[in-house]
Amino acid sequence: MPQSQIQVSYADFVHIYTDGSKIGDYNGCSFYDPVALVAAKVNVDDPNVNIICLEFLAIVEALRYLMSTNYTKIVIFTDSKSSLYHLFACNRGKLEINEAYIIIESIETMIRNGISVYLQWVPSHVGVFVMRSLMSSPK
Repeated sequence: MPQSQIQVSYADFVHIYTDGSKIGDYNGCSFYDPVALVAAKVNVDDPNVNIICLEFLAIVEALRYLMSTNYTKIVIFTDSKSSLYHLFACNRGKLEINEAYIIIESIETMIRNGISVYLQWVPSHVGVFVMRSLMSSPK
């Protein structure tokens, strides 16, 4: 989805950016809320963790954070089409990654509580320098 279309489609939504990353020996994920200027990063010590799990973990952490806010219209951006496809498969009972079920359950809970939540793919977080900066440092 082009940046201009994102601005129109989600004009009155809070934008949350997530990313999972494997950089050298570093594995981790992060999310960023540009409204509240909140960023969080999680290091994952397991060298065998796959990138889909890291992308899911980023979304899980963002959802945990979002449940503590007063936001009612949220769009979560990810640059991982694969994670979105896997979530769709999980919702149809075809995937056994725990984080995927946590995402689905969290979103269902938020929707029941009157919160609009969307997951949206964007190509490599175009224009979101903060995410790359956050992920590049393994501190």
